[in-house]
Amino acid sequence: MSDEVIEQRQTLGIVTRVSLMVFFGAFYAFLMWQGVGNLVNIPAYFLDRYGVDSANVPWAVLIAGVAIPVLAYVAANVVGWRQSASMMSLIFTTGFAFSAMASINLLAIEKQIEVQIVLDFFVSQ
Repeated sequence: MSDEVIEQRQTLGIVTRVSLMVFFGAFYAFLMWQGVGNLVNIPAYFLDRYGVDSANVPWAVLIAGVAIPVLAYVAANVVGWRQSASMMSLIFTTGFAFSAMASINLLAIEKQIEVQIVLDFFVSQ
């Protein structure tokens, strides 16, 4: 093969990879934005609704809701960069599925904590 054909394939490969990164990045950003929304709104909700101070808010769960999609996206980029475009998209899809599953589990943990806070709220009154 000539050097021109090899360079054209490499350029096409980089454009494809960057396009996949941007496309899947939007999905990961959605999960991260949900985590940021929970991080901002849940402490205020607990304070307004039940009078819970910030020391009793599940901060580790809320921060994990923001960090997991970011870490999964970075890991998918690192693992998938040298793969073919189809394999890279499969890696991104797997990482997104993991992030979505983790987000749902974290939301269930937050609801479980909220139930405990509600029970404590009613017992104290």
